[in-house]
Amino acid sequence: MWPGLVVTSIGFAVWHLCPPFEQAQIVPIMSISGMAFTTMMGLVFGYIFRRTGNIMAPWLAHTLAGLVLVLSGAMTFVQYVE
Repeated sequence: MWPGLVVTSIGFAVWHLCPPFEQAQIVPIMSISGMAFTTMMGLVFGYIFRRTGNIMAPWLAHTLAGLVLVLSGAMTFVQYVE
């Protein structure tokens, strides 16, 4: 279980590094700590899925994590252009 979870978590971090639907960087994970944090969150979401067997549980966790990041000001989906 763990090797596959690690590989998919790294894929999760890479997906968030270069989202195909957006030209601008949404999540500031260009640093080593940002990549490590995003990979760790991928591990958490994968573990939640393995534990519950339900895709809604990690989806809800991902949604809540995104809301916390947006509400805390750590992440934004709005790109300001001057």
